[in-house]
Amino acid sequence: MSVSLLIAYRNREHHLNELVNYFRKINFHHEIEIIVIEGSAEPTLTMLPPLLPYLKIFHVPMIGAFHKSLLLNLGLKVASHEYVIPYDVDLLPLNNAIDRSLKIAMACPEILVSGYRLMSDTPFYKGDINELGYAPEDSQSAVKKQIVKGERFGVCPIFKRKRLIDIGGWDEKFIGWGAEDQDIIERYCGNSIEMARFTSVAYIHLHHDNSAGWNDISLTQKNRKHYSEKRNKNN
Repeated sequence: MSVSLLIAYRNREHHLNELVNYFRKINFHHEIEIIVIEGSAEPTLTMLPPLLPYLKIFHVPMIGAFHKSLLLNLGLKVASHEYVIPYDVDLLPLNNAIDRSLKIAMACPEILVSGYRLMSDTPFYKGDINELGYAPEDSQSAVKKQIVKGERFGVCPIFKRKRLIDIGGWDEKFIGWGAEDQDIIERYCGNSIEMARFTSVAYIHLHHDNSAGWNDISLTQKNRKHYSEKRNKNN
């Protein structure tokens, strides 16, 4: 099996270094490419020496708010593998989670495989992931959204690239953080695919502070409003 990791990126060089160092140490059992699409005024990564043979870096001129959906769509256009995972640069797979998700996806093509996020209290990976302090991200409100309201969201869902292209990729009306991941999961699944989250597919989320132009309250509120309007219209 083959998978493309799409990373929308800005100003997280230490997290990218942590991720690169992690991938250098693991034995990945499938064909992989990591596509980093940097959205910034000036490129900061394109002059780096090759960090991994399967790491590809692209730069998109971008000022103001961080347009993650746009960057993911550009990454989707250059991705070449059968499966695609929208991947945050501050995540580290726990117990080879990517291999596990690919194995499940191959066995259960009617299921969208997703995982869980564990929140770390440090921005750095010290070499032994089991020594990191972390706690589950899920809260009662998140469970309520999924069970009561029927919203579907997860961590690093493993999409089929062709189906992503067929549904038009990410909705670029989502700018900054919030709801773009739920929206694409719901459009991808429709009425024919079920989404399942597996406890054996987990990722450590390295700590970081809030970022201007990314998770501003005004951007999040606007995204949630757009998401709610789309859901209400479709329901």
